[in-house]
Amino acid sequence: LVVQTLPVLRVVSQSPAGATRISVQFIDVAFSLPIDPSTFTSNDIVLAGPQGIVPVQALTAQGNDVWRLELPGELPDGIYALTIASSIAQPDGTPMNQNLNGVAGESSDAYVGTFVVDRTVPTLGQVTLTSSTLTVEFADALGMNSDSVTSLANYRLLASGGDGTFDDGNEIDLSDRIVGSSTISGEVVTLTIAPSLADDVYRVVISASNITDRAGNPLDASDITVEATLDTAGDLDSTALRQQVVDGLPALLTQL
Repeated sequence: LVVQTLPVLRVVSQSPAGATRISVQFIDVAFSLPIDPSTFTSNDIVLAGPQGIVPVQALTAQGNDVWRLELPGELPDGIYALTIASSIAQPDGTPMNQNLNGVAGESSDAYVGTFVVDRTVPTLGQVTLTSSTLTVEFADALGMNSDSVTSLANYRLLASGGDGTFDDGNEIDLSDRIVGSSTISGEVVTLTIAPSLADDVYRVVISASNITDRAGNPLDASDITVEATLDTAGDLDSTALRQQVVDGLPALLTQL
């Protein structure tokens, strides 16, 4: 006995999906089977965004069971939810069975998909150095890419070599002491340093072009470099007790 499962009508993909930093003026949805165009109108679609419901102005077939939902203009940044009613049907009248439970046309067969539009670059907040941790705070309304902010390869740590200055040839690269990372809500990353650091002036270099938000917007086009003094004993020369930002950025590192 051979049991054949007949294909059912459902939405199989949408574009955009996930997070995007490109301009969005339409949404493409792909069905698993051809549909009866008379059963698919703008009244069957709800697109909810940060400013309320976005009207769909037109539906156009793109071929290969893909339909384009034309929007009034470019969508502003924010989180969007797309709902397509279960009443869309095949040419023989069989409606959608999105949940694949064998009963077509139920309210639960409506398609729901989400996506995020984010064209705003993230920003760097406070960076705090202790003898055993480096904590970096990022800010982005729609979230950071956790893989990029926790990648140890995106951080370098240099010691001044005891003289409180850099670019004079006696710096010590201690990047290999950054041995682990953890993140809170994707926007605050704490890097573990081992063995612990001695008192000195340190330079932290952040590979800003490799650190992105969820949509892929980079933190900056070039490295961000900051310097701060670690003085737990309170006995470093006063000329070295400074909090300096090298690339013209606002002060970021907490002096300890």
